[in-house]
Amino acid sequence: GMSQSSRKVLSLIRAAGKEHTRKKLKICRTDGLRLLQAALSHGTLPSAVLTTAAYLEQVQALPEWNERMINRGRRAPEIDIQIAQPEVLERLMLQPRLPPVIALFSDIQHLWSVDHNAAGIVGFLGRDPNNVGSIVRTASAHGISSYIHMPQSCHPFNAQAIKASSGAIFNVRHTTNKKALEKRVVLAPTAHGGALINGVDDLRSFIKEVSSEKPKYAKRVRFAHTYTVMHSQSCRQSAQGICNRLPYEFNQPCIHCPDGRK
Repeated sequence: GMSQSSRKVLSLIRAAGKEHTRKKLKICRTDGLRLLQAALSHGTLPSAVLTTAAYLEQVQALPEWNERMINRGRRAPEIDIQIAQPEVLERLMLQPRLPPVIALFSDIQHLWSVDHNAAGIVGFLGRDPNNVGSIVRTASAHGISSYIHMPQSCHPFNAQAIKASSGAIFNVRHTTNKKALEKRVVLAPTAHGGALINGVDDLRSFIKEVSSEKPKYAKRVRFAHTYTVMHSQSCRQSAQGICNRLPYEFNQPCIHCPDGRK
């Protein structure tokens, strides 16, 4: 039979794959080697790893794994490594084609504290985890480290959002507290045609949600085109063209347009 430790790890891994239990327990998981490697490189260690005997060697051969094992503090808890049969991993994997490695993260509280010195913060309203992850990936690459998730938004530690972010979600800080909007520029991620996620109604909802704490927050909203982050001249011109097609009621500067919107 399975040990008590193994049963606990399996139970938490299953819980981390479900939205309501993940939020309640404040845990998350990654599937495969690449996302575990990304989390380790950003300083977040798993509390447990479930893998097969064959793949354990690959986990322990990761440079980031060895570096974290050497540099972790004396008080840091041991990582609970559990070996399972391939068929067990196959049933548990959310991404079956990835290497059979599941990492459980139960200590992610440090990721829920935004940088109070950051001037800008990205706001999320969308429910699509792929959009959330992609936006974090591109924005974090340009130095944006703070993200606020509105009540309706997809949870940032949704497994699909983590995958879409290529692990960048572990390298930034998150909050759901609207007081974090104080004295900050709020970046509203926009896609093709200026839509936040699905269209103009989402932009209107975004501004309404941002300003529900304090009406003045609405004046701080700026639009940021997620597909023009290269800042080339052609991208800027394309972004400005999209800004000019947005409805007049959203006539606010865009961070990617040379002169803002007119």
